[in-house]
Amino acid sequence: MRGANLIKAMTASEDDVLKASLRRRLRALRQGLDGASAASALAEQVVTLPVMPTKAHTVAFYMPMGAELDPRPLVARIAAEGATLALPVTVARGQALIFRTWREGDGLAPDALGMAAPLDTAPPVHPDIILTPLVGFDRFGRRLGQGGGFYDRTLRELRALGSILAIGLAFAEQECDSLPEGPWDESLDGVLTPKGYRKAIQT
Repeated sequence: MRGANLIKAMTASEDDVLKASLRRRLRALRQGLDGASAASALAEQVVTLPVMPTKAHTVAFYMPMGAELDPRPLVARIAAEGATLALPVTVARGQALIFRTWREGDGLAPDALGMAAPLDTAPPVHPDIILTPLVGFDRFGRRLGQGGGFYDRTLRELRALGSILAIGLAFAEQECDSLPEGPWDESLDGVLTPKGYRKAIQT
C-alpha cells in the first residue's frame, strides 16, 4: 500500500491540511504492521547503506515512539563496528535539536518535550550520519515528519557546517508517490527500509 499521489503546487494552508490528512492515514497504516519483524529485517540491511559506519563516524538515531520503526537492532550492528552513537535532545520548541553521546546502559531523562534523551553530563556532538524517524517519504527524499519541524531545522543547521548523511528509517509501506514540499523542508539523502536502502532521486 502506498500513500496518496499529491501535487506540490499548493498554498501553505492547503499543504498543512494535506500533510495532516496523510499523517493520520500513514499512522493508522503503521499500527497494523509487524514492527518486530521489520526491525530485525532492517538491521540486516545495514550492508546496503552507502557508507558503513565505523569508529570514524558518529551516528545519531532515535528512541522509537508508538509504532515508529525501532532502530535499535540496526544501531546495535552499527555500534559493533565501533561507531559513536548519539541521541537527539529537544531544547525548546522552534529550535534545532542538539545531540549527545549515548551507549547501551547509559541513563536517559526527559528533555524539554518529555522525550527520553541523554543526561546533561553526556558530551554534545555533531553527528556525521543522522538516522531519522518519519511518518512518510517519497523517492525524492522528501520526508513527512510529526509536524514540529525539528529535524528540518536541525538538518539545515548541520548542513551549513559541513557534509552530513541524512537517512530516514521506515517501513516500505510508508512510501508515498509524492509529498508536498515547503520552503523550509529539508530532504533526506535516502531511506533505509527492511527491503534495503533507497537513494533519493535528485530533482
